[in-house]
Amino acid sequence: MKSNKLSLNYNKTRHMIVTRKKEKCNFRINVGGHEISQKQCIRYLRVMLDDSLTWNQYIAHVPRKLSNGC
Repeated sequence: MKSNKLSLNYNKTRHMIVTRKKEKCNFRINVGGHEISQKQCIRYLRVMLDDSLTWNQYIAHVPRKLSNGC
């Protein structure tokens, strides 16, 4: 990143560990002295991705968006 003169926005950066196991993994990631928080569900290109790659969060989110539009 330094060679391309890019910077990381620590306030918006999150990480997610994708696994099929029932137990959740907790990792602490520090970049440049800032801790990157872990999320269970991330919105990416208007699709909700969760850590087990199921559609549960997205399916719950779509009816709320549709009801607001009606």
